Amino acid sequence: MKYKLVIFDMDGTILNTIDDLADSCNVILEKYGFPLHTVEEIKYMVGNGIPKLIERALPENVDKETYDKVLKDYIDYYEKIAIGSDAMEVITSSRYIDVVFDYYIELIKIYEDMVNLLSSNPDGWYIEDDMVYLNTEELLNEYNDIVDRYNKLLKLLNNETSLKNDNNVSTNL
Repeated sequence: MKYKLVIFDMDGTILNTIDDLADSCNVILEKYGFPLHTVEEIKYMVGNGIPKLIERALPENVDKETYDKVLKDYIDYYEKIAIGSDAMEVITSSRYIDVVFDYYIELIKIYEDMVNLLSSNPDGWYIEDDMVYLNTEELLNEYNDIVDRYNKLLKLLNNETSLKNDNNVSTNL
């Protein structure tokens, strides 16, 4: 199968930005004298964009003029500390995006291979108690090969891709 489009949700999915979002939110809330929130509380406020985060973070009954000021200040502040930082430039550099993209394309291929293997052998396997059971050694070997590829990919993604202080990306791809 040839893919024409792949969409990734970077913020909060591939990149863990919750601490930056929470810190930025609290800086602006403090500026206006509003109560601050923990990172755990902010986790339940994110989703549906920054305007919704600010709406959820502010106390009830805040007037529209104050909301608009807080939202503008938050966006200005977050852009300065996150988007303007060296770390964000490295993370969003085309080389890093290429590396992450390569990993996720390979992951899609692995899932596709698994689906093809199992769907082409409908009588060769079954699931019981969240376990996959295979009826033939040949099917088991093919399945294990796919699982090994998946585990190697996860190991690379989790352990061997790292940002260096000199703004270069290190990877074993």
